[in-house]
Amino acid sequence: MTDTFHNTYSHGHSAGTLAGHRARTAETCAAFLLPLLKPGMALLDVGCGPGSITQGLADAVSPGRAVGLDQSAAAISAACAAFGPLNLEFVEGSLFALPFDDDTFDVVYCHQVMVHLPATKTADAMREVRRVLKPGGVFAAREARADMGGTQWYPHHALLDRTFDVVFARAYAGGATPRNPAALRTHARAAGFAPDAIELSFALEVNDTPDKRAALERQWTARASEPEFVAFARASGMMRDDEIEQLSAVWRAWSANEDAWETMLQIEMVARK
Repeated sequence: MTDTFHNTYSHGHSAGTLAGHRARTAETCAAFLLPLLKPGMALLDVGCGPGSITQGLADAVSPGRAVGLDQSAAAISAACAAFGPLNLEFVEGSLFALPFDDDTFDVVYCHQVMVHLPATKTADAMREVRRVLKPGGVFAAREARADMGGTQWYPHHALLDRTFDVVFARAYAGGATPRNPAALRTHARAAGFAPDAIELSFALEVNDTPDKRAALERQWTARASEPEFVAFARASGMMRDDEIEQLSAVWRAWSANEDAWETMLQIEMVARK
C-alpha cells in the first residue's frame, strides 16, 4: 500500500514524545493481556515505540521469541539502546506489510495504534495482524477513547482544553480517527475475526498523584512545544502566539495543584484467530 498516512504518526517521534512513551510498562498498559501469556510463546508488539512495554511482554513469554516493530527509525533506535534481553529484538517496519510469514506468532499486541489510523484502513491493518497469527493465536489491542468525553480532567483551564483541541484537529487533518477505538469490534470482524472470538473490556486510567501529574505535564508540554504542534496551532487559528507561550506554565500549575486529576477511558480487546 502506498497511502502516505502509513508513514506518519499524529504525535510524532520527538524526544519529548518518546520520553512520555518510555514511562509505559506492560503492567500499566497490558494488564489485561498478561494472564494470557505463557513462557515459550512467540509475541509481536506492533507500534512498540521505545520498547518499554515490549520488554515486559518479553519477560512474560521468555524464553519465547518477542519482537517489537515500529515504523519510526527513531523509536527503534531508542528501543535498541534501552532494551535487549536474549529473547527480544526490535525491527523497523509497517503494520500494513508486516515482515513475517503467515502463522508466525502466538500473540500480537497493539497499544494506542488503531486510534492513529484512518477508519477506512483499520480493518486492513487488523487483517495483516491476523495473517501473522498462528491458528488459535491472540490479537490484543488497547486504545484510548480520548475524545467525546473519554478524557476528563480537573480543574479545567481554557488552554488545557485548547491543547487537546489542537491535538485532535491535527490528528484528523493527518487522516487519523480518534473515534476509532469505539469500533474495535467492528474492524476486527471486518478483518476476519469471528464475532464470538472477540472480547472487550474497559479500564479507567487515573492520573491523580504528584508523580502521575508530573509525567502528564512533561508529556504535554513537550508535545505542545514541538514545531509541528506550534505550526498547526498557528495556521489553524486555534491558538495565538501568546497562548502557545503560556502553555508550559499552565501545565505546570495544573500539575502542582494537589486537587488536580485526569482520567482516560481505555478500550481493551482480545480477539482469537
